[in-house]
Amino acid sequence: FGFLRKSEFNADVDWPFLVYLGGLLWLTQLSETSNYLSLVGPLLVFGLGNGIAFVPLTTAALDGVATEDAGAASGLVNVMQQLGGSLGLAVLVTVFGTASTNAARQVRPGESAAEVARHAFMVGADRAFLVAAMFLAATVLLTWFAIRPAAREPTDAQIRDDAVIVDA
Repeated sequence: FGFLRKSEFNADVDWPFLVYLGGLLWLTQLSETSNYLSLVGPLLVFGLGNGIAFVPLTTAALDGVATEDAGAASGLVNVMQQLGGSLGLAVLVTVFGTASTNAARQVRPGESAAEVARHAFMVGADRAFLVAAMFLAATVLLTWFAIRPAAREPTDAQIRDDAVIVDA
């Protein structure tokens, strides 16, 4: 993945993913007794990180693309976002379904159908949020290690500063 380069937007690419990851990990802390207000904080953090991450990530993906290839590159970025979202959703729905089905089979004596359903839903959601957090952590690592700093031409001021140091 050495073909990817870090641009001047690199700092903008990394930290939003960590905010996004924090929101996902916070969502894994929900329980059967959680109410709507307990969802507000994690969803705000999740949405903030997600919203802030996409613009600089798209900018970094298109950085250095020739003007005549910009339309095709932008289309490829959009296709990959849609494909990744579809595949990711398929995996997360499978995780949720498997975990909630297994949890629903483990009925404790005296539990009502509503309690079993609530428990199964929370187990499934918890596992799905955890797997999503693992995907996102892998994405953070990928941006840290696969996106290389771009080679920049030194500015005139840097050349003068270097010349002064050599002459001294």
